[in-house]
Amino acid sequence: MIRSTFPKDIIVECVTGPRLRLVLGDATQLHQVLLNLCVNARDAMPNGGTLRLSATNLDIDDSYASMLPEITPGQYVLLEVGDTGSGISPKILERIFDPFFTTKGVGKGAGLSSVHGIVKSHGGLFKVASECGVGTTFQIYLPASLDQEVVAELDSSATPPTGHGELVLVVDDEPAITHAARTVLEANGYRVLLANDGAEALAALSENMCDGAVVLTDVMMPVMNGVLLVRTLRKVSSDVPIIGSTGVAEKALLDQLNELHVESILRKPYNAGTLLRAIHDALHPGR
Repeated sequence: MIRSTFPKDIIVECVTGPRLRLVLGDATQLHQVLLNLCVNARDAMPNGGTLRLSATNLDIDDSYASMLPEITPGQYVLLEVGDTGSGISPKILERIFDPFFTTKGVGKGAGLSSVHGIVKSHGGLFKVASECGVGTTFQIYLPASLDQEVVAELDSSATPPTGHGELVLVVDDEPAITHAARTVLEANGYRVLLANDGAEALAALSENMCDGAVVLTDVMMPVMNGVLLVRTLRKVSSDVPIIGSTGVAEKALLDQLNELHVESILRKPYNAGTLLRAIHDALHPGR
């Protein structure tokens, strides 16, 4: 329906993960949620752009849940609706879930309070990340069905690899992220340094650069963002392994990171297994 009714200069991408879990819910209401978000995305892209819908299985452990206090550990399906539109200003972002609040004119639809209510009534969590001029991504965390016949069993043999004293520099301006990462990494054999921005990261590395060090950096930060940090690090030490992390699909910045040959890019928030695997793969490629 979207492809046939939306302007042709809006490219629609649909991505689904393998063996998606089932969600117990009201199909009509969930359809309303997705349609509302897609219409908002269309309105944010008057000159065209990309509308991306995705659905993936997600396992939330204690580490992941500590970054999202509103959610409990368990198995989920994550729905995402992202656009490359005008974005939402911080002042408006604070109010988008308020009842009766809307930036649209009279008779042009409601705000997102009803969408938020539907997600909450399904036991889920509704998150949004946006940057003016870059785009907006809505994330909907829905609890997966507990029916063991339809839930893919976790592979108990896939134990995340641990470290042996290697140094990990975690660069992020969100204390909840750095605290959770530090807890997981130190519990699994790594030494950890923390920095709030790129400038702090460079100072920390100049004093602690050693073999077996890896950098995990956020993309969007004050003072010096992740791209500028990576570009600077590549001039200082071209072979230091670097992992990017982001909560929003900033395509232009992510493209720049890929051009700088970062080892991988993690979507925030991430669970302990994903973090440990990324660190191990960065330090030991191909192993």
